[in-house]
Amino acid sequence: MSNDAHPHDLPAVVRLLWDLGEPSRRGPKPTFTRDDVVAAAIEVADAEGITAVSMGRVAAQLGSSTMALYRYVASKDDLLTLMSDAAFGLPPEAPAGAGWRPRAEQWARAVRDEWTRRPWLLKLPVTGPPTGPRNLRWFDACLAAFDGTGLDAAQRVSATLLLSTYVRGERHLMIDISSRPPEELAQTLISYDVLAPLVSAEQYPALARMIADGEFDDDFGDDASGDDDFEFGLTAVLDGIAAAIERASA
Repeated sequence: MSNDAHPHDLPAVVRLLWDLGEPSRRGPKPTFTRDDVVAAAIEVADAEGITAVSMGRVAAQLGSSTMALYRYVASKDDLLTLMSDAAFGLPPEAPAGAGWRPRAEQWARAVRDEWTRRPWLLKLPVTGPPTGPRNLRWFDACLAAFDGTGLDAAQRVSATLLLSTYVRGERHLMIDISSRPPEELAQTLISYDVLAPLVSAEQYPALARMIADGEFDDDFGDDASGDDDFEFGLTAVLDGIAAAIERASA
């Protein structure tokens, strides 16, 4: 923002996230603060899932009326926007003297922990780059990991987006799978060796070879956390970024 820019020049969603430009209200002192409302909504989402969050349900959580809630947030969409930033913790401090790769690994595992702790965050739509104060802290921390690597500004942003997209996609998939009822999960996560009669070597050569070699003898779902697959993917992503850094430094 330029030095002569005014907070009211910012998009409405940014002003909301940073609590800027709120007009003063006359009348009795409010019973709650906007932070109280957001905290109550997060409590509901933690306990019952994001689909349970409504203006009425949050008002009940606060022991207030639904209409009174609109004094603090104008709509449910605004409430979800505020929740999406406030529900995240703060990124970890980077180890002193650590190189870009340990810092990126630490960041990826930490943001994965946040999405694991509050999986309902993954149900919220992504409508653009991070603009809230907490989400910007995470964005800044990952960008900082690539300082001094030889990547230019656009490439550092791309590396951060790649890492975030990988972690988000992995968590979304694993949480969706693990949240299904056990009996439903057991019917779905069958071992591929059951499909052996259907998988011909002509149509599915690579898959048929793996089934024949016994690669799928263990049932899917044994590693419910997905840690092994996550670490494999994280290594692959960071190897790709390392190659880009090597090219930029050449």
